[in-house]
Amino acid sequence: MEHTDFTHYQPTRFNKYFPPPNETLGGAAGRHIDDAIKEIAKTMCDPEKRSTATNLLYGAPPLPPDPKDTDERLNMPPPALAGGGTPAKPIPLSTCIDEYSQGKGLSQGCPVNTPEIIFQAQMRECIDLYRAGKRLKSWCPIDTPKRAAAEAPASVDSH
Repeated sequence: MEHTDFTHYQPTRFNKYFPPPNETLGGAAGRHIDDAIKEIAKTMCDPEKRSTATNLLYGAPPLPPDPKDTDERLNMPPPALAGGGTPAKPIPLSTCIDEYSQGKGLSQGCPVNTPEIIFQAQMRECIDLYRAGKRLKSWCPIDTPKRAAAEAPASVDSH
């Protein structure tokens, strides 16, 4: 029988390299998992020692704001406050379309539904190309034939 006084026990720096006596395979796996969790917790608390595990937890940095965030539609007042004031000077639609396609925000005075107007014009072009039997643009949607069939063709008088 062995008597050991554990109150005076001082672990050495080599203890971490040797498993406890009579350790089972499950105990070894649990000890390694516990060590890994403690290491991850230490690196999360210390921003200078970031590991790949904490990079996965924190993820990628946020994306920069969209340049279209200056869009007039996002800054419209509620309808109760919209009355009064001087109306904005109308801008040609072509200028608004150019601004939107360049990724800029819409200027004051552009129609609020400019993106919808652009989309409808593009769909009209794709449908017209399809009906003419010409090659579709690369940006035309795959369902252009279905859109063309759903839309009634321009009526042609057959006299």
